[in-house]
Amino acid sequence: MKYEYWMNQIPGIFLKTRNKIRHYVKSAKELYELSDCMIDAMTLLTKAEKNRIKQSKKQWDLEKEYEKLGKMGISFVTREDGRYPKKLIKIPDAPDALYVKGTLPDENDY
Repeated sequence: MKYEYWMNQIPGIFLKTRNKIRHYVKSAKELYELSDCMIDAMTLLTKAEKNRIKQSKKQWDLEKEYEKLGKMGISFVTREDGRYPKKLIKIPDAPDALYVKGTLPDENDY
């Protein structure tokens, strides 16, 4: 989950680009673990996007940033998480993650 959170925090890497990346790598963790050379070889990204990813990897403290989120009482819920609303996932360009303070409503409540 912390890798997904990192990927969602990369400046200038928006949903459409993250979706393209997900067709290239299996997970945000795999993207994080790619070498700079492998990132440079990703033809689906612009040079600026590649640089943003590489820079973010160098500056982002996975554990610290994810822990801060938890201390604020915020859950990070991805599409793969069973808590992600099923009705929301059906819409075009549904967000790939939700930031939830508290709890999500029960599916029967909406």
